[in-house]
Amino acid sequence: MCVSETLINRLEQALSLSDEARVITSAISPFKIVHTNKAWSELTGYAFTEVVGKSCDFLNGPHTEQKTLERLGDCIRAKKTVTVQVIYYKKSGQPLSVRLSCSPVLRSDGTVTNMLGVLRSDPSHPSLIGVPWRRHLTQLAAPPPPHSFDRPPNQPAGSCTAAGHATHAMGAPARVEAGLYGRALEDQPVTHSASIPIAAANASHSKASACSSDVFSIAPSLPPSTAPAAAGLGGMRRSKRSRDLTKLDSVLGDETQGAVVITAKDPPYNIIHANKAWCELCGYEAEEVEGKTNKILTGPETDPAQLNELMRAVRRCEPTVHTLVNYKKGGKRFVNQVHVSPLYDENKDVVAFMAHLTEVA
Repeated sequence: MCVSETLINRLEQALSLSDEARVITSAISPFKIVHTNKAWSELTGYAFTEVVGKSCDFLNGPHTEQKTLERLGDCIRAKKTVTVQVIYYKKSGQPLSVRLSCSPVLRSDGTVTNMLGVLRSDPSHPSLIGVPWRRHLTQLAAPPPPHSFDRPPNQPAGSCTAAGHATHAMGAPARVEAGLYGRALEDQPVTHSASIPIAAANASHSKASACSSDVFSIAPSLPPSTAPAAAGLGGMRRSKRSRDLTKLDSVLGDETQGAVVITAKDPPYNIIHANKAWCELCGYEAEEVEGKTNKILTGPETDPAQLNELMRAVRRCEPTVHTLVNYKKGGKRFVNQVHVSPLYDENKDVVAFMAHLTEVA
């Protein structure tokens, strides 16, 4: 069974706003979490900032079947689309029967960049009968070190398991790798193509169409003839068009780059991802800002002239840098150097926008 009612196999689609509980991980062991959405947080009780950079095995518990995890480990190493039924545990310790669908996220050439999991809760599932709550976890475990992923004894790299699927060359034990997964109901080989049934029209937008509107909806656009000059707090510096286009899949999960927020490429430029550094800087949890716009950071001293200059640069698909007065969640004023730039896919089409924030005063 596919990941959703309609197949999702592109990163921009996996990140799109949805009521489905979604988790995105890296494509290799130990499958570290790079994104969770609000629905996933509401289902599991964990905030994104608690779990980013960790594998998903903290959801497992006493009644999560070991045999199930071993078989699912084979499936994810083979990068196969799979549907599973599994008992997970919420942060509170409450058992949770979940039907999980997972699949690889692909570039157009078939390269797997991430893994996507979609969780659907089934509170009336028979597997929950008699299952007690788990003792509350006080701290999430860090991902295991690389040396713990040696392949099992007497199993050569690239060999097949009892489930019939080739293992990863590192042969990570399924008990470690299958933290996302449970008992396999069915699995299917992935067709490595760029076919995206969901929102196909949006996926085919070019750079020009992606930049035809005002970015972030944080100030009304002014005609060029009436636009005020950039002013205040050091003014504005517009970056030249970069020869090296920043890719969406290179930004997501890179927690070394500072405070970053990613928005959809089309108006009203809803926030689809905020990293941990952005949450710590601005005082919001990622789940609070999902679906909102960057207008949440503006206030009485935010210069609308600079915002309009910023948006004009984005309409031209040009990276731009501004120094603005912004406001944190509690209303605290801060001076922010914000670098806004488009994010591209491998076909050089704009698929999202990124704002990189630096507090300078």
